Amino acid sequence: MSNKISVIFISFLIFWLVFAPKSSIMPDSGWISNSISLFLLWYVRHDLKHMFTGRNKTFNLLLLTYFTISVYSVYYNADTINKFDSTYLSIDEDLPQQLTGVTSIKYLLFYSIGFFASSLYIQRISNTKHIRTLLKTLFFLFLIVLIYTYIEMIITPPEKNSTIIYSVGNKFSIGYNHLYLCTLYYLIHPFLNRKKQKLCLLLFISLMLITSITTWCSTMTLATIILMFLSLITSDKVRNYLASANVVIISLLVFNIGFFLLASWLVEYDFIQYVITELLNENITLTGRLQIYLDIQKAFTESPWIGLGYGNSMVVSYFFTGAFDAQNGLVELFIQTGIIGVATFLFLVYTASKTIEKNDIPKYPLVVFIYTIIIISTVEIPFKPTFIFFLSFCFIQGKGYQKSIK
Repeated sequence: MSNKISVIFISFLIFWLVFAPKSSIMPDSGWISNSISLFLLWYVRHDLKHMFTGRNKTFNLLLLTYFTISVYSVYYNADTINKFDSTYLSIDEDLPQQLTGVTSIKYLLFYSIGFFASSLYIQRISNTKHIRTLLKTLFFLFLIVLIYTYIEMIITPPEKNSTIIYSVGNKFSIGYNHLYLCTLYYLIHPFLNRKKQKLCLLLFISLMLITSITTWCSTMTLATIILMFLSLITSDKVRNYLASANVVIISLLVFNIGFFLLASWLVEYDFIQYVITELLNENITLTGRLQIYLDIQKAFTESPWIGLGYGNSMVVSYFFTGAFDAQNGLVELFIQTGIIGVATFLFLVYTASKTIEKNDIPKYPLVVFIYTIIIISTVEIPFKPTFIFFLSFCFIQGKGYQKSIK
């Protein structure tokens, strides 16, 4: 098997594990993903002995710590998570439905293994031309999935306040897939030195905007606007400022904790009200988020150090707020992994951001992606493993990759 074919094959496995919608188009009863995780671990077996040496050692240690906390928090809360009786009425059938917590670490353990192995693989090829092959493979896989989604949307058009679930998921899943597609294309063509490349990026961003509007997803509409604005910035001074690891962390804290604590006060201002009601077409309570922010604080004392278990936020949030999540990125992480998990996550983001140097044009698409996620995390829960996956691309470097950029 040639190097290029092997990279394409591994890229497909990573896509299946990390991104692929497990539905009718890509069914997975669990054993497929678990097998992929074990295979990826075997494939990077020689990298394991070097994972805590060199420039990536801190990132790998933090990543391993984060997944360890995530797994342990599920194990620790397995016997008690279902004390949160979260019964709700099904919108479609108006029948009582019971939300249940995660009581087994098996899936999360295998997923963590596969995810960690995927990150090690990216680090291995990050200074070669093969990283570009991986990026292009992931891009085309996302493109295929989205084309299939467009066909589904034509057959079954989205409706306002509808509960339609397409093969890729709900309206948020569609928006995230567009964001990943745009980011991957931008990483493949970071210089945008050809008119065709600029037009293609504009086309993909426009498709993201159109689908966000047609699915009535104001959060992803906001994400599209941010993505477009940041992509248009050409000033080296502004780009370098945004790429600063300190600025990234301060922005993350301000947009999350600051907005969470001050949201009720901010919406009293006319300009903020105009943005919410006119530009984003939301009600002044941000679709009930202001009350959610008050009620979810009751959960903070339940297990503050390690959280209530990764994947259990839906049960906990519904019990305390009547909503299926905390509607805030960092708060969601806190509920799941506690103070230790949030601190590890922040150091992980900081460590990845530190690899972005001044005038590092090939990595600026990641800066755009990070800030887009940070800003929408004020009212959404985007700090998923997929976000951490993209942080692994911060280690892209070397002449091999530079020469492969056209």
